[in-house]
Amino acid sequence: MVLDDQPIERTEPSWTPRDERRTGPSTSQLWLQKGTTIGKAKGVSNSEVAKLTHYNNRLAYDEKSLLRGLREVRSLAAALDVPSSTAEQSAYLYRKAANANLLQGRSMDAIAATCVYIAARRNGPPLTFSGVATVSPVSESDISTAYRTVLSELDLSMRPPEPQEFLPRIASRVGVSHSVQREAAQILATATEAGAHIGQSPPGVAGAAVYGAAKRADPDITQDDVADVAGVSPVTLSRQWQNLKDTLEDD
Repeated sequence: MVLDDQPIERTEPSWTPRDERRTGPSTSQLWLQKGTTIGKAKGVSNSEVAKLTHYNNRLAYDEKSLLRGLREVRSLAAALDVPSSTAEQSAYLYRKAANANLLQGRSMDAIAATCVYIAARRNGPPLTFSGVATVSPVSESDISTAYRTVLSELDLSMRPPEPQEFLPRIASRVGVSHSVQREAAQILATATEAGAHIGQSPPGVAGAAVYGAAKRADPDITQDDVADVAGVSPVTLSRQWQNLKDTLEDD
């Protein structure tokens, strides 16, 4: 048995539906901490009861919205196999978005996907919009739109990602050897030093380096294979590789 240093929450009544039970650490941002409803005290008038009922209904709606969003964050984090710290930060960002009323009139699924994307960009390894969209019920363009909204409304700043940050994930999913990954890292080091990556798609540049390094070692790996993992088109990957080759030849 593996024991965690965080206490397990065991406060759920037995009648709580199984899919709504909280069995994770009590301090986790990924779970909704439910409160109690507002009850009627002695001497409270019927008009005041109606007001309390209104507040209870509003709290119940807010809880349901938050619960659904946190479930989507957990689902995305699991499907994308991100570290637990990234999943926690994703939930924290989603709570901030909910508190800032960013969910009103917007897709909760898109906001959840955006929060996972931002947390992965901050903690690493970074993800791409297309990569998140493959496991999300919303499209890449919806996530991109929600991303701009969240950055603006929450006043967040994001530094541009470097191609090297995408290299381990792409190399692992393509299935290249460690020697090929090391060679791809050397290609990227030369390219970034020469500034060949500026203005280019970071995952596309990383994918092109992996493809170029793998061409001699594993001819079975195609541009389509690498482009699919990198989240770019084969045409983009081919153009990026030609740009890297020109840089290496000049060097």
